[in-house]
Amino acid sequence: MINQEEIRYFANGFIIKRIDSQYAGYYKNYFGIEGDIWPIDKYAKNISKKEIEYFDKYLDENIYKADNNEKFVDVCNDIDFLNTYINACKIEEYKVEVLFCETQRLFPKCEINPHKYSEIFEFLGHDYGYPGVDYYSGVYNDVKRLSQTSQFLLNSNGLFEDQDKLLEYIELREKLKKELPENMLEQGEFIIYKLWRYIGDYPIKI
Repeated sequence: MINQEEIRYFANGFIIKRIDSQYAGYYKNYFGIEGDIWPIDKYAKNISKKEIEYFDKYLDENIYKADNNEKFVDVCNDIDFLNTYINACKIEEYKVEVLFCETQRLFPKCEINPHKYSEIFEFLGHDYGYPGVDYYSGVYNDVKRLSQTSQFLLNSNGLFEDQDKLLEYIELREKLKKELPENMLEQGEFIIYKLWRYIGDYPIKI
């Protein structure tokens, strides 16, 4: 089993998640990494093509790095970009949440410490999933779907409240990956997320 004392979390940055789209509707009672992340795309109606291309290019060049570098997680630590993106979501009338991520990955590094700003950061729980662009969550997809993991209790956010229970789930999941047919569980490398919801004012100023 993973030793709790060996786990060190680094403050990495933010992801933006739309919560009022049809796609987001599949994730009721779950507030983790999976869902309608970075929701602005070519179908946006009120944002110029030039701005959409800017967002896409920025994400490709500055956020989506984990697939090519195991030290990175695909989050944003650029507050100016975050505020620009959030404002574009507001123009599109998207309802979004801003999640802050701590992981075991070193990069990107963020100077913000959510533990010191309880008035603007609300702790959500622990997730376990891909560090890369599709933000697939094993917690969301496994725990209640598989009879072998259904005994684990999740909090009101659909996440593990306690790290020790998450580690028990991870240990069992690794065992099940060897026992069950390969298509029953995602086989890629997952990481632990410690997640917080930003509940402060906009634009973000920290």
